[in-house]
Amino acid sequence: MKPSHSRPQQLAIPLGIDAKWASLADEEVQRNPTKAESELRAATLLGKIMGLPLNEAETVLRKAGGVFKLAQLPEHALRTLPYIGPVQAKQLRAMTDWALLLNSIQEWQTVQVRSPADVANLVMLEMGLLDHEELRVMALDTKNFIVDVATIYQGSVNAASVRIAELLRLPITLQCSGMIMIHNHPSGDPSPSPEDVSVTAKVRECATAMDIDLVDHLIIGTNRYVSLKERGLGFGK
Repeated sequence: MKPSHSRPQQLAIPLGIDAKWASLADEEVQRNPTKAESELRAATLLGKIMGLPLNEAETVLRKAGGVFKLAQLPEHALRTLPYIGPVQAKQLRAMTDWALLLNSIQEWQTVQVRSPADVANLVMLEMGLLDHEELRVMALDTKNFIVDVATIYQGSVNAASVRIAELLRLPITLQCSGMIMIHNHPSGDPSPSPEDVSVTAKVRECATAMDIDLVDHLIIGTNRYVSLKERGLGFGK
């Protein structure tokens, strides 16, 4: 099963943001320099899309817990927010789903992995919005071009539940020389746990025995990621 991929950019609004909306957002930032630019821009664009005054749009974002939390909410939960009725809830949900679809339409098979950021660029938006944990394996060829990606586990990812043979199945089947593990933390905090480090070390040991290089293990949070390889966790000296 191939998961969808996405780039860690501002949430795309696929219903046609025009230059006027972007200009209005910039003007609000200039008039309110003490507010975080990204939060103000999100509220301004949300207000224009939903037909809400800026203060009401800010209330919606605040009650939802921010733009990423807003994007995670199902339609029935969106309807409980102030100023959001059934029609607006459907529109918001459709916007998010369409944005994810647009971000997933890319030739990721042509991507060469040169750094952890190359991987994060493909998955961060989509995986950062998941309300459950997923563990994926990315298979790489000898030049670190992506050959395939598969979701191996959904739910808690820990040393007790992970079967290493399942993680190695994709690169072995495709005769790939490298692999990358990717999983998300639904809490939004990508800080590695002791279990994450333990799983990494065990997979790396078994992969090495099969002449497969575990290139990295990325943990995805809310618009953030951590590379265990960069931190030297689970990869030895």
